[in-house]
Amino acid sequence: MALEFFHYRRVTALVVSIIIIAIAFIVFVYKLINVSVVTGTKSYKTEHIKSKAEIYTNFYGIPYFYSENEEDLFFAVGYYQASMRIWQMDYYRRLSEGRLSEIFGETTVKVDKFMRCFDIAEISKRNYDSISGKSRSILDAYSRGVNYFIENNHSRLPLEFNALSYKPEPWQPYHSLMIGRLLTFELSLSIWSDITFGELFEKLGSDKAKLLLPDDDNNFAVFNFPEIIDEKKGRNRSSFSNEVFEIKEILGFGGSSAGSNCWSFKKIDSITGNSAILANDAHLLLGIPARWMQMKIKSGDIDAIGLTVPGLPLILSGRNKHIAWGVTNIMVDGFDYFVEKLDEKQENYYINDSTLKKITYIVDTVLIAGKEPEIYYKRKTGNSFIISDFHILSDPSLFLKFSTDGSSQGMYNNIVLSFKWIGESIGDELFSLYKLNSARTFDDFRDALRHWSAPGLNFHYADKTGNIGVISAGYVPLRETKCNPNLPNPAWIDNYSWKSLVRLQENNFEELNPKENFIASANNKLSDKKDLFVSNYWEPDARYRRIIELLGESDVYNSRTAQFMQNDYYSVYAKELMNICIPVLDNYRNLLEPEEIEFLEIMKNWDYIISRASVHASIYTFYFEKLIFNTFHDEMGDRLYKQYAFVSSLPTRKLISLISMYDSPLFDIQGTTNVENKEFIIFKSFRDALNEFNSYFGNLPIEHRQYGKMHTLTLEHPFSSSDFLKSAVTLGPYETGGNNTTINNAEWNITNPYKHRVGPSMRFIADMNTDFIFSSVPGGSSGDHIHPNFSDQLQIWLNGGYVTLPLDISQTPEDFNLIYKFFH
Repeated sequence: MALEFFHYRRVTALVVSIIIIAIAFIVFVYKLINVSVVTGTKSYKTEHIKSKAEIYTNFYGIPYFYSENEEDLFFAVGYYQASMRIWQMDYYRRLSEGRLSEIFGETTVKVDKFMRCFDIAEISKRNYDSISGKSRSILDAYSRGVNYFIENNHSRLPLEFNALSYKPEPWQPYHSLMIGRLLTFELSLSIWSDITFGELFEKLGSDKAKLLLPDDDNNFAVFNFPEIIDEKKGRNRSSFSNEVFEIKEILGFGGSSAGSNCWSFKKIDSITGNSAILANDAHLLLGIPARWMQMKIKSGDIDAIGLTVPGLPLILSGRNKHIAWGVTNIMVDGFDYFVEKLDEKQENYYINDSTLKKITYIVDTVLIAGKEPEIYYKRKTGNSFIISDFHILSDPSLFLKFSTDGSSQGMYNNIVLSFKWIGESIGDELFSLYKLNSARTFDDFRDALRHWSAPGLNFHYADKTGNIGVISAGYVPLRETKCNPNLPNPAWIDNYSWKSLVRLQENNFEELNPKENFIASANNKLSDKKDLFVSNYWEPDARYRRIIELLGESDVYNSRTAQFMQNDYYSVYAKELMNICIPVLDNYRNLLEPEEIEFLEIMKNWDYIISRASVHASIYTFYFEKLIFNTFHDEMGDRLYKQYAFVSSLPTRKLISLISMYDSPLFDIQGTTNVENKEFIIFKSFRDALNEFNSYFGNLPIEHRQYGKMHTLTLEHPFSSSDFLKSAVTLGPYETGGNNTTINNAEWNITNPYKHRVGPSMRFIADMNTDFIFSSVPGGSSGDHIHPNFSDQLQIWLNGGYVTLPLDISQTPEDFNLIYKFFH
């Protein structure tokens, strides 16, 4: 799933170097003196505590919170999260609000303007005003804890604050809600894909462009898109500079999937009784600090352990004594663009339902470190702010990792686009999490999810008596009859908009105790409901099929089995693709060179395991990349190809769909006199792949051309672009296996191949017949680079291992130390 929070990685080398080099030595000495590692027990008497709260940690700095009342509990959670991750929390807060330029300078101004279009701060304030009293109480207490840390630790803040010369502002209760809406933004893949499909329809025409849309059984209206765009061209166009390519990597969109795996298995045992196991791993952009934190919270009815995200006071994936729960991204298509029709005589007016309406102008100011503030106007229609005034894809270099020459920036410089987004919805996700953390039965579980709005998630369930289930929860738009979910729609024509929002959990998207005794989801297609379109942006179903295969053949299933499954590198997709391609290559082996025949024979003996030690996986990866390039690039051109392939699931799914067919017009290479077909592309791609394979590895013997040599993971920090600090804040590279079709997901960007960017940002396993859990994160509990818990779980994670955590410290008291004690 993505917490798909927006992943951050880099600040430009220029900004970081200017600020840091001059004070680096001072900061280094300062940090040595004021290292933020707690030794012994620190006691605090404060009026913020009604009774008392205690925080214990183990060797890995994983906190166990105990208190006599819930307000004290969440105060302690806020304090500890801030002590370990305050800069990460502040970064996400600034990204949500569009305030990065206040610390990074002018290079992030365009990013800030773009993010302000989504109005996440105002949406979160409205949500805070509407949520339950219990949720407000939790957020208020949590915020007091965060702020108590800030107030009492000005001299012990992490390196980033000292390097950038600023202090964190007080944490407001609604800031935690911004974290949830930022996750919804990250999981909204159609922000990127819909705008690209619009350009493809303009360039290729409807007949050919429709072949590129995600396969789906639904039939959507495809209006004459080029004519609509032509009607708008040349009017109220936004003026975009192509000079901002230097911040193309600031937010690290080096991969694109926001997926996850989760499954539950019913254990039937006549001796020990029925029970269940739940396994969950969330696939997000990987960086440092880690995206997740493990924690245990106990007070009153709450007694839960699992994983959360810094900024959230409750557990998102975990268990209590009665049930376990985990989440996967539904892949809801909850974002649509709308082309606004401006009045020909009055450019400050737009047409809606044949009515002339005035565009609202709002003055906004971006504060910029080291520069004068930038004052600008935001235009707004009845749908939203006009996002085309600031859209990142008007300059693809910002997020898509390639720069342009300015010769073609696409049609979106020339039209006016607004949008609708499920992130604007009102909900009480925090109350859902609160009730989940203390649920005892499936009925409690179902009741908790009634309040969930966004993002759309599959919530998996397992309990101590052997019940297993899943509920899909969250809003999806109920579109009008002609509204196309994959293209910008005309805002001024009837039946092209949204009717309303509907909750999946209110439309029977749930399952309980299936006959197979297991349930799984891996961002695969939900069961069909013809009257409600959810998405067609599903991930390739290879992970799901492999999970089902392994669960179906398990005679003895336990937590160790779940661990092996989470680390599985077998690709159903690769097997299916090679079973189509190898016979074609065999048919044309008389045209192959001797070395090519040798490689063909090698591939015939592959076990389809994409391990880091596999030479076969290396050859396959070059071949897969060339098949995609040769199929799609010539139709699209360089820029559109990179935008299309940015959401990697699109070309991955489309390739296997096309190559499974007899033929397709997309296989014909543009600009040649011949009409190429599928077999030609299969043959050409194999030859191209082997040429690049040999070029990449040079004179290295074939047995040493292992996948891990080309497929490596580097965990980067926003300061990793600084040559001065890179070695201090960057971890890796590490050789890894897998790709975007293996259970152990290890995605690389198709247009920037082989650099592992997306993977399991956490792993979690709960056997409800035991009193402990297994988990690991690619990093550690702390965000402080010199803290012993900064990266102490990384090698465990890389090697497929787990940290074992008891449900209570009383089980292994020798493993825990009391580090904080708060009392009134």
